[in-house]
Amino acid sequence: MEKHKEEIDIFYLYNVLVDRTKKVTKFGFDILNFIKKSWIILLVLILAGIGYGYYIRTEAGIGKEAKILVRINFDSVNYVYSAVNYLNEKIAEKEEGKFKDEAVPKALAPLTDITIEPVINLNDIIEDVKPNEPTVDGLLRYLEFEFEEDGEITSIADTFTSEYNYHYIEIHTNSFAKSTVIDVLMEFLNSNEQLQHVKDVYVQTLEEAIANNEKTVVQIDELIKANNEDEFNPAKMGDIYFIDKNLNIAQVIVSKMDLQKEIEQNKRKLAYSKDIVLNINQPSLYIGEQSLLDNKMVYYPLLYVFVFMLLAGIRGLYFSLKRFSEN
Repeated sequence: MEKHKEEIDIFYLYNVLVDRTKKVTKFGFDILNFIKKSWIILLVLILAGIGYGYYIRTEAGIGKEAKILVRINFDSVNYVYSAVNYLNEKIAEKEEGKFKDEAVPKALAPLTDITIEPVINLNDIIEDVKPNEPTVDGLLRYLEFEFEEDGEITSIADTFTSEYNYHYIEIHTNSFAKSTVIDVLMEFLNSNEQLQHVKDVYVQTLEEAIANNEKTVVQIDELIKANNEDEFNPAKMGDIYFIDKNLNIAQVIVSKMDLQKEIEQNKRKLAYSKDIVLNINQPSLYIGEQSLLDNKMVYYPLLYVFVFMLLAGIRGLYFSLKRFSEN
């Protein structure tokens, strides 16, 4: 008896499944048939949605952005951060897309926001510190760090912000901005006359240091060569004279290596000293990441079609209920 009952239940469920499948299939064909009959209206709605979406995108604008990796030279980090904050204030005060302050270039009017943050690199802090210097060692000992899962530092106290060489400047603009706004921004940040004078002095000092060290390296080479000769002749040495011929050659070679390392470091610094704020990655403006529905040229066609189908469904349901009540 129970087996017979189970067979009936299975047969009943099978019939229900078949019936539901037929209804779903019929409903699908009804929709396809409705689309076939209304394809002209749907096409008009899609084209109208695309056109209106393009209009909205052009008028309201989809913002662009760029992330600029910069190197800040000549101990001017605080100045650059102040300049960025000042520029943000002027952006907030804009009226009709124009700056009130004439000191801000008109070409920066497309900017809607600008931020700056350091690229945290502890080597920037310790590279110029003497070994075993207690001040920095004490500060580093008590700093609180936060790490992501991959071990990357995500947050650090602002104590050393001015010591970092590299920083990210992130800008947001309206949809009409061109990548030239980045060049204008760099010119604005590099326009401080006092820091330009500091730059000139710094570059001149570096060039003199490189020249002096290279001259000293040449003299060391001549000194080593003369020391290795069996007969020492001061006349061949130019301006170099021996006080004691039994000098420590190993120490002289170490001094030469230190000088060569210093020359290399100074040349690297000189290469990065073209500007106060040096644009490293040379980015272009791009439209930020958006979801599919954020694209107005997709959103409005889908909206129009959905509303039309919804109204058509409500109309069909109304007539179905009306026929049911009449019968």
